[in-house]
Formats: sequence, C-alpha cells, structure tokens
Amino acid sequence: MTVLNRFRAKTLVVCFIIFCVVSFPLIVVFKPTKAKIRNSASEYAMSALREEPFGTTRIPRLIHQTVKDKKNIPPDVQENINSWSELNPGWKHILYDDDDIMEFMEKYHPDAVEVFNNLDSIVEKTDMWRYAVLDTFGGVYADTDTKCTQPIDEWWGDNKDAKIIIGIEDARTPFRVKQTQFAEVMQFCQWAIASAPGHPIVHYMPYYIYKHMRYEHLGVDRYSNKKLNILHRTGPGIWTEAIFDYIIKEGHNPRDILNGGTIEDVLFLQKDSFAYTEPLPDDLKDLPKRVKLLHLFYGSWK
Repeated sequence: MTVLNRFRAKTLVVCFIIFCVVSFPLIVVFKPTKAKIRNSASEYAMSALREEPFGTTRIPRLIHQTVKDKKNIPPDVQENINSWSELNPGWKHILYDDDDIMEFMEKYHPDAVEVFNNLDSIVEKTDMWRYAVLDTFGGVYADTDTKCTQPIDEWWGDNKDAKIIIGIEDARTPFRVKQTQFAEVMQFCQWAIASAPGHPIVHYMPYYIYKHMRYEHLGVDRYSNKKLNILHRTGPGIWTEAIFDYIIKEGHNPRDILNGGTIEDVLFLQKDSFAYTEPLPDDLKDLPKRVKLLHLFYGSWK
C-alpha cells in the first residue's frame, strides 16, 4: 500500500469517527415522536384482549369508560366507575381520557378521523368513539354516570350466542316525543352497550354519522335546538336508526322487540334493564333482577 493510499484510508476513518460524534446528539434530539407516546388505554385494551379474550359468551370481557381527566375524577363519578370493577372482577376495566380517545381514533380508525374532527363537541366525539372502540375491541361500554347493579356475566340469561346486547330506553307516542328530549318514537340506550368486535351495527356507525352530517350540510334534518342535533347526529337518534336498519334488513319488524327479546345475534333487554325509572330501594340489592344498571342522568353532555 502506497503512502498516499494509507493517508486516504486514515482520512476516511477519521471522517467516519467525526460523523458519528456529530450525528449522535442529533439522533437523540430528533427521536421520532412515536417513541415518546405513553402507555395508552388502547394499548392496554389490546393486551387485555390477547390475555383473556372471552368468557362463556361471544363478547370479550372488557369494560370501556371515559373521563375528561383521569387525575381529577369527582368522588360520585369514581364511585360509579368502581361499581363496574367491583361487580365484575373477572373483567378488564379500561379508563380512557380525551387524549386516549384521540390517539385511539388516529391509530385504529384513521379513515374516520376527518369525520371525528369535524364533530362540534367532545360529547359527540365520545359518542363516535364508543361505537369505534366496541367495533375494534368489543366488550362493554358504559357512561360514567351509570352504576352497575348486576354482574355483566348475568346479562345474557340463556342467550349466550348473542353478539350484541342493547337496552330499550322507551317507546313513546309521537306527541310524547315532542314533549321530551327523545329523538325517536322507540329509542335504544347508548349509555351502555355490549358488543362483539366488528358487529355490523357498531361497525357502520361512522358512516351513519357522516351521512347525517352531510344531510345537515344540505339543510336537511337540522334542528334549531342544539341538543336535538346531538341526539340525531351521534346520539341515541342515529344509534336507533342503525339498529332499526339492521333488524329490518334481517327481515324482522321492530314491533317484535317492544318488550325485549332476541333477533338474529342481537339481544334486546326490556326497558327497565338499562333504563329503570321507578323509586329506588334503600338497598340496591333489592332491585328487580331485570335491572342491570342504573343511569343517574348527570347530564354532562348537555
């Protein structure tokens, strides 16, 4: 090797060392943002689904709930949340906050993020997220103003093959609908839903929401009352529409489930199951067996 070649080799080695020394701090400073993502609720849900996916039913043993700030939960809300964990020790309980919800939508439903971001309020975004999280992971979604009064494993009764459980909120005359904040003559609860992952009713909810937003843009189905808009855009109104479409498509009449019952893979629980409105006993253990939960109507969405 000539003196010139040895000089070139040494020069290359020195240049490489200098490049490494200079580049290393830059690599540290400009780490991809992904590396800084916290251990999120959705990651915990996915790991829980892998660990213990199902009990004796088609629905994973996961409970999904959301609060605005996990570090600042009011005592009465915390009591409600605890009721779900205490009565369902065999279920994984996942609590999400607003950041978790946004992260979940971006990761698991990127095609729906534009619709999600165009919703007017966090209330509507939470509505859309509840359908999406059940579509992705399955399990039970429950508002934090609900109190569990019966173990979830007992909700099915003899209908263990049901892939989605829906509670009837009420059936009212058109006149009574106008008097109250109801969206439909017959309406289904969406403050609590149990579903297998990928069930068509929850899977197509982003489409229903987008369709209603388009109608509003065209001046159709728009209400002067903003609360009614929320009910129809993302809440029980659009939820009820999707359910009716599903059972009619399967060849059934909505009248068939006025008092609850099973249609195809859907278990409809009678009105009192999720929407009990009678005076409460001193001890909640004395509630009728048909009552699965209490909705306390904190009205945080209003």
